Amino acid sequence: MQIQLLFIFSFILCIFSGNAQQTPSEIKYKAWDIHALRYYPFTQPADSFVKQVIDRKPVSFEKNTANRYEKIAVDLAMNKQFLADEINSSTSLNLIFKQVLLPYNAWLDYARPVREDSPYLNLTLFLSERESKENRQTRFYAQSPLNMVEAENIRYYLEEWLGKVDLWKERSDVLFSSVKSPLAKDAGKIYRYFFSSRTEIAGIPVYEIAFFSQELNEKAFEGYLYISVNDLSPVKAVFTLNPLMRKGPARTVLFIQTPAKKETLLIIGNDITTGLLVEQVRIRENETQDSIALSPAQKEFAGFMKEAENTRAFSNLQNGLSLLLTDHIGIFRDHFDLGPISQMFSYNYMEGIRLRIGGFTSQEIGTRAAAGGYLAYGTKDERWKYRGDILFMPRSTERFQLTYVNDLNIPGRDCLDDKRDDIFYSFYQRRTTNMSLQKIGQLSYEADLLRRFSLKLNVKYMYDQPVGIVNYQTVNNGLQTTINDITTGEIGVSFRFAPNERYLRIKGKRIVFRFPDMDFRLHHRIGVKGIFGSDYSYQITDLSLSKFFDLPSNAGLFNLRLSGGKVWNSVPFPLLFIPAGNQTYIFDTNYYNLMRLYEFTTDRFVAGNADFQLNWSPLKILFPQNKMKTHWGIKAIYGPLSDKNNPQLHPELFILNNGVEALGEKPYAEAHIGLSGIFKYFRVDYVHRLTYGTRDSLFGSLALGF
Repeated sequence: MQIQLLFIFSFILCIFSGNAQQTPSEIKYKAWDIHALRYYPFTQPADSFVKQVIDRKPVSFEKNTANRYEKIAVDLAMNKQFLADEINSSTSLNLIFKQVLLPYNAWLDYARPVREDSPYLNLTLFLSERESKENRQTRFYAQSPLNMVEAENIRYYLEEWLGKVDLWKERSDVLFSSVKSPLAKDAGKIYRYFFSSRTEIAGIPVYEIAFFSQELNEKAFEGYLYISVNDLSPVKAVFTLNPLMRKGPARTVLFIQTPAKKETLLIIGNDITTGLLVEQVRIRENETQDSIALSPAQKEFAGFMKEAENTRAFSNLQNGLSLLLTDHIGIFRDHFDLGPISQMFSYNYMEGIRLRIGGFTSQEIGTRAAAGGYLAYGTKDERWKYRGDILFMPRSTERFQLTYVNDLNIPGRDCLDDKRDDIFYSFYQRRTTNMSLQKIGQLSYEADLLRRFSLKLNVKYMYDQPVGIVNYQTVNNGLQTTINDITTGEIGVSFRFAPNERYLRIKGKRIVFRFPDMDFRLHHRIGVKGIFGSDYSYQITDLSLSKFFDLPSNAGLFNLRLSGGKVWNSVPFPLLFIPAGNQTYIFDTNYYNLMRLYEFTTDRFVAGNADFQLNWSPLKILFPQNKMKTHWGIKAIYGPLSDKNNPQLHPELFILNNGVEALGEKPYAEAHIGLSGIFKYFRVDYVHRLTYGTRDSLFGSLALGF
């Protein structure tokens, strides 16, 4: 999976995580232990008792009036004893924590107890306020140590991810799923309840009720309800999500709620030492802002921010998070985002060492418009390359972009995709001598429509000149003619349907933090001869469909991707479909890993990619705690070249030369098997080519995510 926005919060929590001593009551409030509730031999059912609680629970109706003022605050909550142990520890094991925490000692002056009797301190990380009138936004401002993520992104993410988690409602929208509450009217059809113990919370005698779903794969919560002995009212709830819900880090998220509080204590991971306190306050038309009291930490947020601005450790953390999430880093007082950092230095056989510098203007310059690009130089070909972009975003769902690029491109790749410079792709198994110089100008418009439909329109000019060993040549009656370059001008339209996808745009980069249930894409291009000096008229259509399937009993995943396309006219082979090969040692699920660059071409194809992920590996037999996963799959593409694009039948077409051949009557296929989760982040795959000559190779890759 790609790096998700949750990484920001998890990264911060990991900084403060450790092996602090825990009391027995704290130990049972761990997500993995709550998952084991269904296997505990409870002796006293509480189904009828909870039904009484549900029947007596008051129903509240929220008036549908406009919000005049809204505030969202996110606090980092830390266990006091844990924090003291880590800061004061002098053992070599905890030196790293001392080095991380000590620069932030001054921040702790602004930390206050979450509640009077709470073992937690809370320190505000994010505070945003919005004023609106007649449902129209009139003013929004925010300050945050996480400002590089952008305030509206954080607000959107919290609302999408956990903003509606509330056990006191019939259903909760959490992690993009609608989950029935254990206190819903008909919850007994899904949940089972058992008496666990009798205790006290804030001086109130309560029954502790353990609950979990009857079916293991149900979209449900599980955990503890604390019900008042005196009036059967809910006092507190500690719960997590059913472990079989494949929703990011769902299996290790712990929620703690009380009806009297508007906050949610969120624990990420299997540790009770740290958490996030999320508070959301809305004021209606008949209320006043002064009636809402901020916490002491929030009142002193300005002092906290001033301290942060003067703390080098804070700026280092901010830049580090930005680099990990966006591959960019802010310079010139964060007015310009330099990057992608991983593409500033790379190597290939045609350019030699490739040096590149670029980036985009940041949100400090403007939120609706941005400008950027890059400048690159190859030490071997001694050629300068460049790209310029101007972006305009009138709304968060619309995007205009004007791009001009003059650079080398690998056939079969999109020069506008801007991915080939990644330093990890600089190690080749074979020499890459098939490239072309492309000059591309494009004006595009993208819009996100309702129900996760999206539309893209573009007008594109392209000049293409071969600079590798492949030539553009025609042969007519034995006379060979070399074509120096070709020019095309086209209009394109693309449709995409991706239900339940969730993503953010951070520093101009689209970051998906919840992959869609299905991804369908349709793309059609129309080339017009004469426009922009175009040499050809053509129409090209391609489409793809991909979908994930959960294997039974949480055994793993099955990913299926189908695609196809057709060139409707007679055009030279550089304009046909060129399957994307891979000559590096980096495994790529989207490429044919044992196919050479520019090895095949065709004007029609159908392709399939099936990949299994098994949440188990043979090493688990020897090491039961091992969490590595097994992968295996197969890729294939079929599409013999039609007669209308066969250069042997049409002398005006370019002849296939220097390793380029037409895809034949048999499909190209390759299979792979591998292990992921090696030292948490590494993956190794063995790939075997099944047709057009057999060979095999080992590939590696790095996967950051959850």
